[in-house]
Amino acid sequence: MNNTSFKYTLFSFFVSTSLLIVLHFGFQYALDFNKVRFNAIGILMFFYVTTLVVLCVNECLLLLVPSHMGFAFLFSILIKFSLFLLLFGDQVLTLIDKSLVEKILLVIPLVLFLTLEVVLLIKRIKILE
Repeated sequence: MNNTSFKYTLFSFFVSTSLLIVLHFGFQYALDFNKVRFNAIGILMFFYVTTLVVLCVNECLLLLVPSHMGFAFLFSILIKFSLFLLLFGDQVLTLIDKSLVEKILLVIPLVLFLTLEVVLLIKRIKILE
């Protein structure tokens, strides 16, 4: 087990997410924060916490069964989106006439954190090979 590389992965996660959160709030402020009809901060924090959990769980699974990492990652995405719909479905799905700002603020955290997960897991797998 290479503990240093996992520490590097966690450090990269914290630095990257800090930058993503600052960029997201800057973008949200630029697009007039008062027009948003849902809890954007809650959604951002949800993706932050679930990404951290996915990275830690996948790290454990990577050490136990490295050949099945792809399946574990796909399962974690399924669980994450199911939890998202359970927690925020009433806020997000009932907005029939979403404005462009609201659509963008829903998609940005999803894409950014999913991309961050994929990049950090790929780096972690390459380190172990």
